[in-house]
Amino acid sequence: MTRNTFKAALRAACVAGLITVASADVRISASADVQNLFGAPSGAYSSVALGDLVQLSIRVAEVGTPGPSPSAITYDLVPAGSSVQVGSASFAFAAGTVEVDHSGSSATLIAACDLVGGGEFHLIFVDTTAPLMFSSNVIGQLLGTYLISETSTHAFGANFPGGGGISMLGVTDVRISDFEPAVGSVYCPGVVNSTGAQGHVEALGQADAAANDLRLRASGLPGNAAGFFLASRAQGLFSQPGGSLGDLCLGSPIGRFVGPGQVQNSGAAGEFSLQLDLTQMPTPTGSVAVTAGETWNFQSWYRDTVGGTAVSNFTSALSVTFL
Repeated sequence: MTRNTFKAALRAACVAGLITVASADVRISASADVQNLFGAPSGAYSSVALGDLVQLSIRVAEVGTPGPSPSAITYDLVPAGSSVQVGSASFAFAAGTVEVDHSGSSATLIAACDLVGGGEFHLIFVDTTAPLMFSSNVIGQLLGTYLISETSTHAFGANFPGGGGISMLGVTDVRISDFEPAVGSVYCPGVVNSTGAQGHVEALGQADAAANDLRLRASGLPGNAAGFFLASRAQGLFSQPGGSLGDLCLGSPIGRFVGPGQVQNSGAAGEFSLQLDLTQMPTPTGSVAVTAGETWNFQSWYRDTVGGTAVSNFTSALSVTFL
């Protein structure tokens, strides 16, 4: 299905409204699973398989322009800082746009991105539960987590050169946040928590061990939830350890960031972050320094409440190979 076909199919969900122009770069991100294959992916896409985890990250330029309707604003994709990871493969974007069309009672977000080497990736999200509301040109009004629910319509997929393609399901939320350079690759998704979204972890900064400039951020969490980050050189998969609702995706030995000032609270925004000291990475036997060539894996554990019962959960997990 082409970009124009997707736009035409879902733009009818919005009526006249008004959007103002953004004033700072943002990142639009979403995750899903490959549920359908159309044709036979080949070349750079030959490794794509059913069940692969998909992580989309789009950097949007700071200034928008009027869109094709009076209620729409179009933002240009910035290739530097934008990518999509499908399973073990990562693809860069050559160009693209993100269009937001707002009616007051619903909003449509359409991302149409051209992949380097050919092909296209698209995300279409009609939000009727917590519309993307704008009352001024402050970019902060874009920021937040928008849940995908039964009252929302979404399409998430890619068309490959030669006619093949994929479509994806399992999208629980679309996240819009301030842009920061992100590093690492997500290899394990989070389990849905009491907010209806998955918890996510990001690594922001540099993957240069000598630069010692890396910050972890957990988002999509319940409000005012306590939690902390975990680290390991090994990956694993332990379902619901210790009665948790989530999956622990790290292997032994696992270090915990629970020193002074390291245990976090998600606050009203449902997120927290921690600036790492790469010379003092925790392990069960003491701190060690990250060295070039090592791969470290990160995840966050956090508290939650479901049906009045105190539980815990884990975010997604990602790996970072240091230079």
